Amino acid sequence: MNMQYRVATTDRRMRHMPATRPGRWWSFLLVASCLSAVYAGGNIQNPLYGLYQRAFGFPTAIVTAVFAAYVVGALAALAFGGRLSDQLGRRPVLLAGLALSAIGSMLFAVADGLPLMFLGRVAQGLAIGLVSGTASAALVELHPTGDRRVAAAVGTACTSGGACVGSMMAALCAQYAPAPLRLVFVLHVAALVVLAVIARAVSEPVQTMVTTWRELNLRPQPLAVPHRQLQAFLGTVASGFCALAVVGLFSALTPSLLHDVLRMNGVLVNGFVILTIFGIAAIAQVASSRLGNLASTLGGLLAIIGGLALLVIVLHTGSLPVLATCIVALGCGEGMALRGSVALLNDATEPQRRGAVNSSYFVIAYCGMALPVLGVGLYTHGAGLVAATDAFAGAIGMISLLAVGLLVWAGRRVSPG
Repeated sequence: MNMQYRVATTDRRMRHMPATRPGRWWSFLLVASCLSAVYAGGNIQNPLYGLYQRAFGFPTAIVTAVFAAYVVGALAALAFGGRLSDQLGRRPVLLAGLALSAIGSMLFAVADGLPLMFLGRVAQGLAIGLVSGTASAALVELHPTGDRRVAAAVGTACTSGGACVGSMMAALCAQYAPAPLRLVFVLHVAALVVLAVIARAVSEPVQTMVTTWRELNLRPQPLAVPHRQLQAFLGTVASGFCALAVVGLFSALTPSLLHDVLRMNGVLVNGFVILTIFGIAAIAQVASSRLGNLASTLGGLLAIIGGLALLVIVLHTGSLPVLATCIVALGCGEGMALRGSVALLNDATEPQRRGAVNSSYFVIAYCGMALPVLGVGLYTHGAGLVAATDAFAGAIGMISLLAVGLLVWAGRRVSPG
């Protein structure tokens, strides 16, 4: 078909579309809302896995696999569709992500066994994969004053804030509402439908013209690296890997930690713990926007290392005060490292490649979220929960130290602001 479409290809100069300041603010807020809603859908299940185990009789290894299945979808979306928003524009990719997130929640709402649950998680992963890189780029481009630091803070706060809201909605529905494994997903689908209708008003920040669909590049995407800042890229993606690895590790451990070590039960307690760490991360992301991007990332990595040491102590001692300190340290570390590393990456990336580079960042970061979940779930059967956690906490701590070294080595080549 010889129709023309708005796109922004990676091999052509990107042209930014004009928009009034009120229109930019409205679009900026809508993109942030889309990002939050998709991440909420990806985290609704976190407090519910115990209920799924009792309802369907799943062993722990199956629950772990279901938890991690969305990472497969996210990686597929980032690998094959990471450049879509650079080609088709930000708005249509955001709308596609909302649609996939709604499909995932609908599948969970009607799930009666493993097949629909796996498909639902993969659909949610596809949604997160499409939206994460696209929204990160769009927030930078649509911020009315062009402040990349604030845009990165808002973007990363939306990911943690959305996860926080999704987990708490699920916990509250499970504790107090009828049909706890269905109602929360119906509510999420309804919210996504309303948001999708409103999000059609988002200003498209990029525009280019192609003549046929054949010009769209859907081949698997190699990792896109900023041409000017290789050291910065390596340091930022290692930081993102560790930030999401902490989230994955803690989410995987929370049910066993509360039940087996601290002797605490209940879906609401589980949801509250997850809510707390995501909430602290969101606050840290906003608060750390006052710091330089490099300082925020390095401080976050050091907090992650300290928090992991405290997590190991909790597993060996069962101390509630140490657990509270651990949650604060890991939440602050995850929030600061994620915000700072995304902002550093955007500073180091050419505008016409920002969507592809952000997608490459999230490909590696989501590997960080999946590996601890799968590893702890499988390794626990042979070595036990404490030994498995010791091993993975030590590995994430070492990678965090490596990220610190890479960023310090990059030094003044990375813009600190």
